[in-house]
Amino acid sequence: AYTFLVYVTRSGEAIVRQERNFYGVLTLKQKDFKGNTALVMKHGDTIHGLELGDKRGDCFSTSYYHGESPLGQFISAMGSTIQDVAMIGLGTGSIVCLGNQAQHWTIIDVNPLVLRLAQDEWYFTFLQNHPLEGLDLKVGDGRLEVAKLKPQSLDLLVVDAFSADAIPVHLLTTEAMKMYLQALRPSGLILMHISNRYINLVPVIANLADYFGRQAYTSPDYQVTAKQEQEGMLQSRWMLLVPPTTQTLPRERWNLVAGNKNDAWSDDYSSIITYIDW
Repeated sequence: AYTFLVYVTRSGEAIVRQERNFYGVLTLKQKDFKGNTALVMKHGDTIHGLELGDKRGDCFSTSYYHGESPLGQFISAMGSTIQDVAMIGLGTGSIVCLGNQAQHWTIIDVNPLVLRLAQDEWYFTFLQNHPLEGLDLKVGDGRLEVAKLKPQSLDLLVVDAFSADAIPVHLLTTEAMKMYLQALRPSGLILMHISNRYINLVPVIANLADYFGRQAYTSPDYQVTAKQEQEGMLQSRWMLLVPPTTQTLPRERWNLVAGNKNDAWSDDYSSIITYIDW
C-alpha cells in the first residue's frame, strides 16, 4: 500500500509530487481504479504509467502494457524468440514486467526527470523488481540513442513516444526508420504505440512501412473490462511492422494496413494536418 503526503486540488485530485523541467510538468497523483488505489505518472494530461497499491513490488504490468493489452499479449506469445529489446519512452517502466530472464532490454527516454522518478522506489518499484537478465537505462533522444546501438543487435524495438498531445515527428520519418532498421536483425520487429486523441497515426506509419518494404498491422479493437480496469489497464492502440517474409507471428487478430511509400514523411517534409481527427 501507499503512504504519501499529498495535497488535494480544487478538482479533488490527490497530488503526491509535481515537478517542471524543460520538457514540461510531470505529476504523480493518486487515482482510484474501481476501488484499487494507484500512483499515476502524468505528463500534462497524458498518463505515462501507473502502479497499483496492492501490487506494489510484484512487477505487475499496468496501463498500456497490461498483460492482456495488445502489446502484452504479443510479447507473451513471442516468448523466447525475443531476446534483445530496445524501447523509446520509459514512463513508469512497468513494461519490463512483460519480459523474462532470457531477455536484455535497453530503454531510452529524453526526459531525465522521468528516469529519476521511475527509478525512485519510494514511488515506483518496477525497475527494481524486473525479471530481465539485463536492463540498461539511457537518457537521450530516442532516434540518436538507437543509432548508437550495435547494428543488427535487436529482435524488437518498441517506440512509445506518441501518446502525448505533441507528436515527435522526427521519430516518424524515413531517416528515423532507417536508423531503426539498422539496429534490428533481419527478422526484427517494430511495435509503435499510437494512442492519440487528435492525430490518426495509422496511415503515417503504414506509409513508412511501405517505403521500406515492410508490412504494417494495427492491433485489434477491444473494450477494457471492469476487472481489467481494476487491474490498472488502459485502452491502447499499437502498430506492428514486420518483414514481409516473416510467417511465425501471433498476429491473427491484427489488421493488415496498406500504405503509400510516396507519402512517407522525411526530415525535409512532414504535415500532420491531413491526419488530424477533426
